[in-house]
Amino acid sequence: MNSVVLKPLYNIIRQNVGHTLFVVCILFGSAGIADPVFKWNVKGVQVCADSGNPESLNIAEDGTGGVFIVWIDGRNKTVTGSDVYCQRLDSTGNPLWQKDGIPVCMEPGDQKNAKVVFNGIGGAVIVWEDARSGREAW
Repeated sequence: MNSVVLKPLYNIIRQNVGHTLFVVCILFGSAGIADPVFKWNVKGVQVCADSGNPESLNIAEDGTGGVFIVWIDGRNKTVTGSDVYCQRLDSTGNPLWQKDGIPVCMEPGDQKNAKVVFNGIGGAVIVWEDARSGREAW
């Protein structure tokens, strides 16, 4: 039996009005061959259409065939600086959380370099650098 591992590939596609974040994921078998039953849209799955210029994307499997996606977003830059947002997609690429992701940290001062890992029990652990009181990891 050929095991299937999710290998996320991503691309940020910018549109004329604001910036839209799309994620493209391809399933690979253990031999490194693309799985022909892959169901996500080959053009990508929209994760965030807000005008916050999403960047520094990081992706982790969620243990059920989906993914957790975190990014740095400037939609509230004039108030809180750059913030950390997250979205979860199911195994068919459908967003499970609110449109444009949920805020993880919106504290004053810029957040950057967000990373996400699956916690092994259905959730995720998210860390980032934070400038609210100097440069610290949270």
